[in-house]
Amino acid sequence: MAKIDGYNTPTLGGNSIGGEWFYYLFRFDDFMQFTEVPVYGKPQAFCTDCRNPVARADFVWNLHLYVRGRETPTFDDGVQPATGSVDPPPQAVCADGHLGIGSEPPPDVPFAPSTVPEADRQPMFDCFSWRTFAALNWPVSSDERGEPAAGGSLSDLGPPRVWESYKETAEVFQPEISGWTIDDQHWNDTQFVPEVCQQHVASLPQPQQAKVLQMITKTRSHQILNETHQAMGNQFNILVDQSGRLVQYEVRFNRDEFEYLKANKLANTGNYSFGGPNDFEVFFPTNADGATGLGAIEIKAAWRELCVLDAEGQCLGAEDLEDRYYTQVGLIYTPDTRQSNESCRLARVGLVGLHIIRKTVHAPQWVWSTFEHVDNVPPFGQPGEAGRQYLLYDSACEENPPSDEFCSRMRPGVLPFAQEETKNCCPNAQLIVNADPGRPGTDGRLQAEAGALVKNQATRLVAVGPTDLNQRFQAALPAPWNQYFLLNTQWPSGGRQGAEDPEPGAARRIPCNVVDLLWEQGGAFAAAGIPKPSCYTMQPRGDDGELKLRNTTMETYQTAWHQPGTAATSQFSSQSCFNCHGFGGVDFSFVWTDGTEEIVPFPPP
Repeated sequence: MAKIDGYNTPTLGGNSIGGEWFYYLFRFDDFMQFTEVPVYGKPQAFCTDCRNPVARADFVWNLHLYVRGRETPTFDDGVQPATGSVDPPPQAVCADGHLGIGSEPPPDVPFAPSTVPEADRQPMFDCFSWRTFAALNWPVSSDERGEPAAGGSLSDLGPPRVWESYKETAEVFQPEISGWTIDDQHWNDTQFVPEVCQQHVASLPQPQQAKVLQMITKTRSHQILNETHQAMGNQFNILVDQSGRLVQYEVRFNRDEFEYLKANKLANTGNYSFGGPNDFEVFFPTNADGATGLGAIEIKAAWRELCVLDAEGQCLGAEDLEDRYYTQVGLIYTPDTRQSNESCRLARVGLVGLHIIRKTVHAPQWVWSTFEHVDNVPPFGQPGEAGRQYLLYDSACEENPPSDEFCSRMRPGVLPFAQEETKNCCPNAQLIVNADPGRPGTDGRLQAEAGALVKNQATRLVAVGPTDLNQRFQAALPAPWNQYFLLNTQWPSGGRQGAEDPEPGAARRIPCNVVDLLWEQGGAFAAAGIPKPSCYTMQPRGDDGELKLRNTTMETYQTAWHQPGTAATSQFSSQSCFNCHGFGGVDFSFVWTDGTEEIVPFPPP
């Protein structure tokens, strides 16, 4: 890569499609591992599209983000370590008759996990997850963002949910506006929508709490490390369901996080970079010191597009699945690109996946809860149910499935089929043929809007955790909430220093697997006489001791293959919520990465 001044014409935010870099690519004879598989795309397009727009197309900032993510400070927020032991009552673990479904989220798990018998620790956090799910999906007040409607019920499916009224990233971060600040903004301000979308606002159930979903841009210019798209997917990080439509995403955060950003001026243009705030140690509030008593909450949601709506809000030629999904009317926003102007359209969407992460006193490294819809894919290790229509799984692939060894050879940019083919049976594979959803279809609409993309085949690679608890909540919840399940909950064991540590009660900053690697396996720190620090461990861990959790709608490509050609050739989940955020996010949050990447122009005053 060579930086050549003026090589490319700057576009969005002064960034150019190649960041003014000129790319040279040299290949040697054995670069292609599989000569029978063609490679699509030219080196120029591949290099520039992959690297743009990450920090002016320079991946050195990814290293910066990684380093900042490892600098979560040891922070004493006045919490003292818990002592003694308790036998949790039935309501602490959602035993039968004690599910605790209501409009108020629990502020925290009721006991420090170290004080609870080991067998009760995971049920306590799973109970916390389900109660949070129910409360955050309560209808929201028409007057106050983030507050449940008085007299509301989960059975009332008209208004948006509480979490849907949380702040969007673009409401708080506008990096392309010099001097931008949220000093004069307030939590309860009306949700803004891009100008091109304002013509549709009157059709929304509650216009002051709009849902703006960003369609994948037509030139792939805003896709790297962008949480409105797929995780771990690079420039191919789109997901196409079995109806041929894109899965849409949104990211929101609650008032505790908003007020913290505002008070510390952490959303002011110039006070942060791609890798987080400049010279500021971040520790988001817990339920002990947050503005609402709940602590910081971040949400990521995945939506399937049920149908495109006409100007009167009627579905256009689509299957009606509203009896099985929580649905809302969303604004599908496509940013401006070099090829066409920005656009916006109405669509009815159904919720298919939900991440909820919460920072609490007993979990200063956050509680990580992830939910899915029962129709996403078949259960772990099982074939598709006859007659069932899955969102991301085609049962016809079971008739003549490709071998694991064949599918393990797939890489982004390599296809095992011709571009004109429309079927793919290799599971959880990134498909370059879908990388440009803005290609015109036969009817003039975009491929992404016309359902002309190649459908992704997804499978579950992690077994569902709290099966019995899921069944109890599904039996107690009204439709369509009984169609969702908790995949699992991750939580920190030993999240705070104990009475024997230098700073009792302070949040621990280093995971034990890193300590084991550096002090025990590597030995360099131990040999230098550096004392081994106290650490935390994320739970639950698998039989192999590894931490894995994967939502098929949001981490479809978070996978790896065992060595091809061996008896162990199979696909497995390679990461987890915590591993990804813990190694790349400031205080486990990607909010500044999102703020830099998710550029939705704020309407002029």
